Amino acid sequence: DAGLVEILPGTVSGRYFCDKNGNSLDDDEPGVAGREVRLLSAGDDGSFGTADDVVEASTQTDDTGGYLFADVAPGDYAVMIDGVRLVTRDVDGNVSDDIDSDVDAGGMSDAFSVAAGEDVIDIDAGTACYEVAADALIGVSGLISAAAGARLDAIDNQGVTTYDAGTGVF
Repeated sequence: DAGLVEILPGTVSGRYFCDKNGNSLDDDEPGVAGREVRLLSAGDDGSFGTADDVVEASTQTDDTGGYLFADVAPGDYAVMIDGVRLVTRDVDGNVSDDIDSDVDAGGMSDAFSVAAGEDVIDIDAGTACYEVAADALIGVSGLISAAAGARLDAIDNQGVTTYDAGTGVF
């Protein structure tokens, strides 16, 4: 034995949810699929949220809005979620940390540490969604400006549909 110690990797996971009832909590809310989630480490300046942050890994939310980063080395990280109309972070003073949103209006979580073999769970984000009755007629048409990067999330009994920037009727 040469004194080598195996460092076990950890995991980081969470969920991007559609907050239909407007309470900023994931209480049986539908998930938002297909959104980019980045695992960041601080760059040379040692601060998160600056231009030199390093993207350690990137993934997409799955059909339930969930994401997972496996094989994460011990260290300090933050998560950045590609979201729109993000709900209030830690809405109830973080009492409901397992179901609240953990990102700010820009989609960035606070920094957190991953220890060897640790599973860091519930780094979640919520977006404000509005439900319309199935028989409602929505007379919305127009252009979504690609330059503005606009996006519309619509929810129905089939889940959340995202209309990305482009032109046409939606």
